[in-house]
Amino acid sequence: MDPWTRLFFDTTRFMMGAQAASLNAAVTITHRLPHFAALALNPTRPPSAEVKRAASEKMTAAWQGALAGGAAAQQLAMDYAMGRLRPEHLPGRSLAIAETALRPALKRVRSNARRLTRS
Repeated sequence: MDPWTRLFFDTTRFMMGAQAASLNAAVTITHRLPHFAALALNPTRPPSAEVKRAASEKMTAAWQGALAGGAAAQQLAMDYAMGRLRPEHLPGRSLAIAETALRPALKRVRSNARRLTRS
């Protein structure tokens, strides 16, 4: 398959994943909103486990995504420096870096939506 056709399919898959993530995020926010509202109405009460989880998982996902995306970007730079990268492969590899960096956050939002809709 030529690189431009591959890029079309990869971009389509990426966009479908982004759409699914936005739906999962909406479900997660809908289920977590009462926890945040309760905390806003009574700030002296301790935050619920769900509020704590919401805060901590964002930081974890951000760091994991940053490390994975940085490693993928460095691999791209090394491939370019060594002459293993042709110009027509650059858009696809850039999309792969974005996917790699977003994977931890997308995984968490999907698992949160599943977990919160079961309870």
